[in-house]
Amino acid sequence: SSWPAGAEISCPPRLAGRGAGGGPCGATTATSAAVSRWGRRMKSVAYDALVDIGGGSVAGAVSVACGHPFDTVKVRLQMPGAEAQFGGMLDCIRKTVALEGATGLYKGAASPLLGTMAFNANLFFAYGVATRLVVP
Repeated sequence: SSWPAGAEISCPPRLAGRGAGGGPCGATTATSAAVSRWGRRMKSVAYDALVDIGGGSVAGAVSVACGHPFDTVKVRLQMPGAEAQFGGMLDCIRKTVALEGATGLYKGAASPLLGTMAFNANLFFAYGVATRLVVP
């Protein structure tokens, strides 16, 4: 039989025993293959969605990891009195790392991190769904 082991498919009593095609109720191998393809497709859709969401989350995290130190330096240089405290961008980075360590450049990064991860996960997921709808 071409039906997977353990498959539970009910058959009306009037069709019982007509399994000429290798399955219950006279189902053919083509029907069995279609059911199998549908099952694989549903697994593929779920897998693709998880890959899109995971990829978007990682992309968001990387963008914040790369860009947030520049935002921190920009904000510090825009503070009143920054001209007296810092001699420019590189001096601001040097003094921040010397006084607070490298993690000082990432102060306040939690909110942008979570927001950007969520945004990119949704963006990647929507793009993936739209692509799969347009291009079969």
